[in-house]
Amino acid sequence: MGEGFLGKGTLINLFRNEFRVLGNCLVVPRMELVVRLSRPDRDESVEIQRGVVRWLRDLMFGVKVMKVKPESEDRIGTFLSARMRTYCALS
Repeated sequence: MGEGFLGKGTLINLFRNEFRVLGNCLVVPRMELVVRLSRPDRDESVEIQRGVVRWLRDLMFGVKVMKVKPESEDRIGTFLSARMRTYCALS
């Protein structure tokens, strides 16, 4: 969501302070967004209160996380830790 539009996308990469999205709307560098991350297997979403578009290539773009509530940051960290444990267990 940002500057008068609402778009959807698929999260490609997620890091604690940035992520990559394949979206359905054109964005521009330095555009500010509010982002809600949701998973199909969960009812609740994680809200990033302020993200800034850093780069784009067609409909793929990178977002730098600027502001997120502490509980959302904790949930992102928990998700990333679980994914890392799964990855390490498979290696």
